[in-house]
Amino acid sequence: MRLLFFFLKLLSYFCKRIYLFYNNVWQRKMSKIQENKQKIRSVWIHYFFFSLHVLYSCSSMPSS
Repeated sequence: MRLLFFFLKLLSYFCKRIYLFYNNVWQRKMSKIQENKQKIRSVWIHYFFFSLHVLYSCSSMPSS
């Protein structure tokens, strides 16, 4: 009976460790996805403001 209890406790411990490991992997993966989204958003914002700058520069040039 004690042996069975010991193995169940051991199994529970390993299941918990596996769960925590994969949960950590999942969190890191989601974190990287968020970083990539942030980088893409940043690039689009820079592109947008650069486009505004170009449009403003072109519109302020004297027409000949």
